[in-house]
Amino acid sequence: MSRAPLFAGFCVAAFVGACASARTHDLPPPGPPPVAALLDAAAPSASPVVDAPVAGVATSASAAPTASSAPAAPEVADPTDTGSTASAADLMAMDPGIPRVGPRAAVFLVNVDAVRATPFSAALAMLVAAKPGWSNVLAAPRVDWVLISGPSINRSDRDVAIVRCAARDDAIDAWIDTMATPTATGPMSIAGAPGVRAVSVNIEGAARVAMRVEPHVVAFVPPDVVFEAARALSVVPFPARVSSREAVRFVQKDPRAAFSDSTYDGVTELRMWLEPTPAGEAAGFMEEEAATPALARKAADALRAWVQTNNKDTTMIETHGLLDHVTVTTQGRVSKARLHASRDQIRTILALIGKDLGVGPLPLP
Repeated sequence: MSRAPLFAGFCVAAFVGACASARTHDLPPPGPPPVAALLDAAAPSASPVVDAPVAGVATSASAAPTASSAPAAPEVADPTDTGSTASAADLMAMDPGIPRVGPRAAVFLVNVDAVRATPFSAALAMLVAAKPGWSNVLAAPRVDWVLISGPSINRSDRDVAIVRCAARDDAIDAWIDTMATPTATGPMSIAGAPGVRAVSVNIEGAARVAMRVEPHVVAFVPPDVVFEAARALSVVPFPARVSSREAVRFVQKDPRAAFSDSTYDGVTELRMWLEPTPAGEAAGFMEEEAATPALARKAADALRAWVQTNNKDTTMIETHGLLDHVTVTTQGRVSKARLHASRDQIRTILALIGKDLGVGPLPLP
């Protein structure tokens, strides 16, 4: 996975909030698996979809979800939920304290409050609902943010996903129970963590455990670390809100090893984030921290060359010039890139992804 497709794909696909496959016309593929629960009165969601049959829960994603088919969600907000606020960087730096999962080499944050505030929230909700497996997770009530961390974006079976909700805990517990696998006998009893509610679930064919580890906070963890995760996460002071303007932020340590890409030689950390505006535009940013200033300049040159090579013909026409205004600079040991997407370009990309996923027509403003 080269740096340029990862950057462009992240900036667009992460904003979309749907896991779209790479297009044959040379649009860059998406970056890390996006997670965004765009569920509120302005953007109703489709019913949860799970991998195993559960009474009262949809079990098939064969029909394309539509906004009109989504049931209205009952009011589940917790009026006493005030909580603290933290920056995106501070939240991503919080170590969940589960070493057996593996190193926290990849960290992915979705500030759902920021995504929900965009004019495209209704269209995003429809695209998110088209993703089987994780769509039951995305149906969490009144989500504030989602944080995923683990050894690699390619090893979702070892990820730890934290979902923060502004809903009442009884509504959160009811949502967790709907995801329980048919063989589950009910909530687990976890020694040393009596206040944690946990059930076995199945996410994209992999066994997981969903746990409400503290008020408003739900974690999805591998089954082999459930006991240490419950005890560790129940004492982490997670904030209620993310103060930053970013809707999405992603950090990958040692990207050369993560993506098996020699063009990342010398790059020690990759950082990407997305800032939407209320007017429906967005700016995507990427930073590559290198071992030396010379390697940072080399990384910047590689990205400039990719943009120049690929911003032509079909890609240019179909994306309405998405890559026309990519700026690349260096500052010391850091290569920096910025991509601006207009409202028209975002509308165009959303429509293309909706067509690929068989979802639509999308309510595009």
